[in-house]
Amino acid sequence: MCSVVLLDMNLEWCLLDILTGWIVGDLSTNARIFTALAPALAGLMLVIFVALSYSLRVRFKGHYFDPDLEAKTTGPLVGRWMRMGFAWAIQPVW
Repeated sequence: MCSVVLLDMNLEWCLLDILTGWIVGDLSTNARIFTALAPALAGLMLVIFVALSYSLRVRFKGHYFDPDLEAKTTGPLVGRWMRMGFAWAIQPVW
């Protein structure tokens, strides 16, 4: 593999080598660990972003209200706040 130097003119070729290695499956140990953990980290970041966004929404506009979800009882794993936050997150923007 190539060594990455920011001022190197062959940086494009180096990135192309890394991308080709990902496609072909010729990965280093660190690249294998990163590609295994990346989907879980992306999902965790999404959940954290939605929770923080819903917290700001609750603080400035109040709780999201959905009559269908209000009629249902809360379960032992998912409370009302999490259920309303998920419903708020997947609703259309408009």
